[in-house]
Amino acid sequence: MPYWAVCRSVPNRERLAVESVALAGFEVFVPRIRVRAGAKWKTCSLFPGYFFTRVVDRWRILERTMGVLTVVKFGTTPARVPDEEIGELLKRADGDGIIRLQSRASVITARAAYAPGAPVQIASGPLRGFAGIYAGMDAADRERVLIELLGGTREVTVAAITPLH
Repeated sequence: MPYWAVCRSVPNRERLAVESVALAGFEVFVPRIRVRAGAKWKTCSLFPGYFFTRVVDRWRILERTMGVLTVVKFGTTPARVPDEEIGELLKRADGDGIIRLQSRASVITARAAYAPGAPVQIASGPLRGFAGIYAGMDAADRERVLIELLGGTREVTVAAITPLH
């Protein structure tokens, strides 16, 4: 039964690996995104150094293909990527295989439910459960929170917060 697997390419040889695997007769999917680099836009891999390949019956040849470092495995067999996950990526891709991510503006709008100064609680990570004061977002869209720690008020950056009730 065919399944999707993940290949890891030799550093800086992703294109060679993808072309070699395709020439070996495998279906290949490399999800890409467009990112701004200064005043220009460039296309790069969504998962740098990794790509998906459809395995029908033989997979060991993948590890001997030029540009491929390894096949991601669970134990001694390739880790299988659910068809539904690949399907979701394909649904978000345009004809050139470029994935359309949620825009930064919509992420900020969705997360702007907290006003600076609002009481919040850290929802994940090593500081989970700490209460603090919301201080805004940083440039990487992570939450900044002021907490009482080590005898003073410290600003920490975390991925997720919840309102403090």
